[in-house]
Amino acid sequence: MKEITTEEFNKAVQEWMVGSQKIIDDHWKASQFTYAMSPLLVAKLGERYVIVQRIDRDKEGALLSDRGSAHAFIDMIGGNVEGAPTLKGDVFKPASWKKPAKHARGNIFDAKNGLGSVGPYGPAYLK
Repeated sequence: MKEITTEEFNKAVQEWMVGSQKIIDDHWKASQFTYAMSPLLVAKLGERYVIVQRIDRDKEGALLSDRGSAHAFIDMIGGNVEGAPTLKGDVFKPASWKKPAKHARGNIFDAKNGLGSVGPYGPAYLK
């Protein structure tokens, strides 16, 4: 398997962020929410994961806090999470603010850029 460069990884994360934000924005518009703008996704680098936070905004678009809720985690390394094998680029639902759930919900390098199981509130529960 070809080694994924930092540039390729960063590009795929950016595409995932844009796609995820569009999912949220489209849901907000379809639901006709008018009390505030749609939440904003912000990526922060952790030791192993890109931590994607969802930050609420007011009607004018101002952020309501400097830190929102955990929206998703993207694995920057690959390897193992709680005994489950992972790949670089795996997308996880949060188990808590600080850690992902055990099983990946997609990968930023798959055909759907990891967005196949992502909804307006984050990666889907496993069925």
